Amino acid sequence: MKCHWSLKKISIFLILALCISIGIYIPNGNKAFASNQEQCDYAENMLDSKSKSLYGALKEEILDVTNGSQSTTVFEIPSSQLSADGVKTSWKSNEMGGVAFDSNNVFNLFINQFDLNKTITALMHDMPYELFWFDKTAGYLYTARISNTGNEITINSFILKMRVTNTYKSTNYDSDNPSVNTTKVSGEQTIRTNALSIVNKYQHLSDYQKLLAYKNEICDLVSYDHNATSQSYSAGYGNPWQLINVFDNNSLTNVVCEGYSKAFQYLCDLTTFNSDIRCYTITGVMSGATGAGNHMWNIVTMGDQKSYIVDITNCDEGSVGFSEKLFLTGTSGSIASGYNFYIGGNVNYTYDVESTSMWGTTSTSILKLSSSKYTETTAPTIQIDCDLLIYDGNIPSLGLDGSNCDIKYSFSTETWNEDAFDWIFEWYTDNNDQIGQKMEESPFNAGLYWVKVIATRKSDSLEVYSTLKFCIEPKELIITKAFGESRYFDNTNKIKVLSLLVSGSIDGDDVNVDLTTILAMVESQNIGEYNTVDLDHLSLIGISKNNYIISTNVDDVMCDTIVISKATPTHSKTYTKVEVSGTTLEDVNIQLEVKGLDLSTLAGYGCWINESGAPLDESTIVEKGVKYRYKFFTNDSNYDDIVVEIELWKDDQVIAKEEKTSLEKTIKIVNYALISLFALIVGTSAIKEINKKYKKTEDNQQ
Repeated sequence: MKCHWSLKKISIFLILALCISIGIYIPNGNKAFASNQEQCDYAENMLDSKSKSLYGALKEEILDVTNGSQSTTVFEIPSSQLSADGVKTSWKSNEMGGVAFDSNNVFNLFINQFDLNKTITALMHDMPYELFWFDKTAGYLYTARISNTGNEITINSFILKMRVTNTYKSTNYDSDNPSVNTTKVSGEQTIRTNALSIVNKYQHLSDYQKLLAYKNEICDLVSYDHNATSQSYSAGYGNPWQLINVFDNNSLTNVVCEGYSKAFQYLCDLTTFNSDIRCYTITGVMSGATGAGNHMWNIVTMGDQKSYIVDITNCDEGSVGFSEKLFLTGTSGSIASGYNFYIGGNVNYTYDVESTSMWGTTSTSILKLSSSKYTETTAPTIQIDCDLLIYDGNIPSLGLDGSNCDIKYSFSTETWNEDAFDWIFEWYTDNNDQIGQKMEESPFNAGLYWVKVIATRKSDSLEVYSTLKFCIEPKELIITKAFGESRYFDNTNKIKVLSLLVSGSIDGDDVNVDLTTILAMVESQNIGEYNTVDLDHLSLIGISKNNYIISTNVDDVMCDTIVISKATPTHSKTYTKVEVSGTTLEDVNIQLEVKGLDLSTLAGYGCWINESGAPLDESTIVEKGVKYRYKFFTNDSNYDDIVVEIELWKDDQVIAKEEKTSLEKTIKIVNYALISLFALIVGTSAIKEINKKYKKTEDNQQ
C-alpha cells in the first residue's frame, strides 16, 4: 500500500522588513518525522553544534505549545542564547567577505551558520507527538530582529513561525502570526497516557515480542484512511497523518502511512528495551505491488547492530506485507539504488533526499539494511533489585545476588552461568520516570537515578542488559538541643533561637538549620524558666542541604534554661503639691496610672515608702526639699512594681526668712561700699559715726 504522506510542496519566497527584520518563508516539503522527546533524540545527534543550539531552543518552545501553556507558535530566540554556543550574531563592514554591508546580507550570513531545513526535519523526527499541531504542508516562516548602528549590524533575535493545522488553529487565526487553540491542544494530553498503557501492557516480554505486539496493537486500533488520500478529500493535512488518531480510543478515526510509522516509533521511544534497540522514521518512495508513491516507514536497529525495515502500514490486514512479511525483514539492495522485497511480487523502497541527508549514505548509516530477516535469539534476562538506599556520602555498591551490596543483579533463570559473562555498570539520570543522560561519575547524592547492568558473554560477545530506577533517599537530621535567648515578658511565648545542636550529618558536608526561618515557642507566655522549646518552620541551608531532610516541626526539644523576666510597665502620675505647713502625706492626693504592653491599665495598689522600701507613716509631715517615694504594686506577676520619686513642696510658696538673708547681705555689701567711698571725703571719725548708725539700723531690722 503506497501512502501520500505529504500533500504538497510550496515555493520558497523572501520577506524583507525594513531596518528591523528580515523574513524568509521555506516550506518543509515532503518531510514529517517523529520522536516523543522522552528518551530518543536520534536526529538531533546528526546536527552540527550550531544547529543543535537552535534545535534545543526551538524544542523548548514547541513543548510549551504542546502542553497547553503557550498559544503562539511564533518562537523568538534571543541571539544571546545562540551566541553562547558559538553562533556569530553581529558583523562589521570589514567582515562581509565582499558582499554589501546591509541587513539582508548580514541576515544571510547569520542564517547560513545553521542547516535550518535539517534542523526542522530533525525536530519533526524526534517529536512525533509534540508536533501533531504543526502543518508541515503550509510550512514555516523565519525572520530576525536586526539593529544597524551604521558601523555594526546585529541580529538581536531569530524568529520561527510554525503554521498550524485546521484542527488546532486558534480563533481568528493569522497565518503570518500563527497560534493554536490551547483548549484543543491540551485535550490531546491523554494520547501519551494511552500509548504508555500499551507499553506497560507488554513490558514483561522480550524485545522482539514487544515490537511485534506494538505492530499488532496499531493494526488493531486503526485501518488505512483511503479517504484522506482521495481526490475528494478537502480537510487538509491533519490528524490522519498523526499518531493522535491511533491512540485516541476512537474506532472511527484512521491514518495513512505517516500516522502508522509515527505511532510505532512513539511506542518504541517510550520503551526501555533490554538491548540497544532504536526506531527511526524514514521517508521515500515505495513502488511495486500497489503502484508507486511517496511513503513513510520505520527502520529499527536491533541488538545485533543491524537495521531492519518495519512497514506497519503494509503489515496491516489486506496489505501486501500482511502480517509480518515487512516486519524486521532482510532484503537485497543498497542505499543508493533502494531495497527490494519479494513478497508475491517485487516491492522496492527508495530513500528520498531528506532521509539520505539526515542519516548519511555510508556503510555505517542506519539506512543500510540487513540482508537477512531478524531472528529472535534466546538470551538471558537480567533481574535487578535494590535495597533501601539512604544518603551516606558513598557510591551505591553493586554485586551478584547473594553478595552484601546495595543493588543486586543476576540472571532470571539458573540456565545461564554468570561467570561466563563480563559485567559492567553504567549510571544515568532520571528524566520524568524515564532513563536520562549517562553520568560521567557514579552517583552518591540523594536523588533519582538509573543503573544499567550490562553482561557480555566472553565466548561470542553476546550482550544483554537491564536497567533499574532507584532512589537515594536524603538522610534525616535530628535536633538534640537548642540554645535560646532569655528576654523580658512580651505577652507571647516566642523566643529567639541562637543556635542548635544537630546530629546526623556526614563529616565535611555543608548543611545547617536555617535559624532565620524558625518559629520557636516555650510552654507559656508568662515569666519563668523554661528547659524545653517547640520548633516550627524548620528548613535547611548549605551546599549539601539536598542530601538531608529535617522535620518541619519538632516539639519538646531540650534547651539551656531560657528565662522570661518581668517587663517594666509604663506609668503616668498626677498629685497635689503642699501649700500649707504641717500637711501630711495622708493629705496628698496622688494618682498613678500603670499600663501593660497592650496599654491596658494594670490592677494593683500603692503606698508611700522610705529609702529601704518599707511603708512610710502617712502622718509624716511634708517638708520642703525632700523627695518622697510612692510605690505601685501590680497584681500581674509578669510586670515589675513601679516606684516614683517626687517633691511635694509647691514651687511658688512664700520664701522663708532664712532664704532672704542672702539678699539682704547683698544690699549690705553695696551699702558698705558706698560708706567706704564717703569716708574718703569726710574722714575716719565721720565714718565711725555713720557705721554705728548703720549697725543700729541693721539690729533693729533683725
